[in-house]
Amino acid sequence: MVDDKELAAIIAREIFEIGGARLDGEKVTRIQFMHGRNPERNGCGYAEKPLADFIELILNKHRSY
Repeated sequence: MVDDKELAAIIAREIFEIGGARLDGEKVTRIQFMHGRNPERNGCGYAEKPLADFIELILNKHRSY
């Protein structure tokens, strides 16, 4: 059984793997958003570790067990 931190890391890794089919063979290292919540930071994004940290926060917030 995995805890929320491990599960968040697994989810983040899977997101990067599914988005990692680049034609040039390079690995995806960041997810770029076209529009963020803050209009002044249009185009913000996440690297894998910050994405995992964010997912962990959401899991903690909505945990029902």
